[in-house]
Amino acid sequence: MTTFPSNLRFIARALDGEFVGARQTDAKASAFAFGRARGVIEGVCGTLSLPIVFLTPTTWKRLADIPPGAENKDLARTRAIARWPSQADLFARKRDVDRAETALIAVAGLKREARQ
Repeated sequence: MTTFPSNLRFIARALDGEFVGARQTDAKASAFAFGRARGVIEGVCGTLSLPIVFLTPTTWKRLADIPPGAENKDLARTRAIARWPSQADLFARKRDVDRAETALIAVAGLKREARQ
């Protein structure tokens, strides 16, 4: 079992995540599983007294310099590789686009926080 470092609350100031939800076209079981996963994340953050900041896709993509549109999805990998060249292998495959987007959401959160 993985344990969190005892000082995790002092390392992280907030959790930045993408504001998404279940779609009307999703099956009921899929929507329920999605809601349950979000609830687990919210519960863990609540236990750690860690605020959650949800960024809309438009917001984080603007902060990460990615134009809107599904056709630009793979651009996240390019931006992540440019930002972290020593970690390029983590974003090398097409299927690593979600990992790249996750990393860029964190960067967008830091940029948003710095502006406040």
